[in-house]
Amino acid sequence: MEADIAQLDAQHMGNTTSSNFTNLFSQIPSVQKLTMQNNLVKFLGQPSRSKGPEYKSLEHLSSLSLYTDLNNPQLLSTTLRILGMSRNLTSLEITTRLAFEQDTSLWENIEVIVFEKLEFVEMFGVLGTRAEVEFLKLLLNRSKKLGRITIHPSRDV
Repeated sequence: MEADIAQLDAQHMGNTTSSNFTNLFSQIPSVQKLTMQNNLVKFLGQPSRSKGPEYKSLEHLSSLSLYTDLNNPQLLSTTLRILGMSRNLTSLEITTRLAFEQDTSLWENIEVIVFEKLEFVEMFGVLGTRAEVEFLKLLLNRSKKLGRITIHPSRDV
């Protein structure tokens, strides 16, 4: 099964509750490919949703595509939580954006995430920030089967 959760605009984000996403993910019992576009990671990372449910359907993901800002500690934490719940992930595509660069100590305090099955990673919009480099190091150090990482630099580089 494949799911593409498209853009949430500000109007919809204001009317959406965490329980709506709980219902959404519980109705998709075994998603294998998931695309999280635009504001979804930001929405899931809001303080009122930061503890959020642990979506059991993410355990079945083999392919994940998401759009996030690795320089934002809140979005980085949410991204890592999503990845930590995606135990069967073999393919990861991340499009990064840079809202602002922060020096964050989050990298020193992250949970132990081991990617048992991750084989392919593709990153778009890479600027070479510290957060992006640390994320790549995390993938390299904790992926047992990683065979290929493809990096597409930002047009702004």
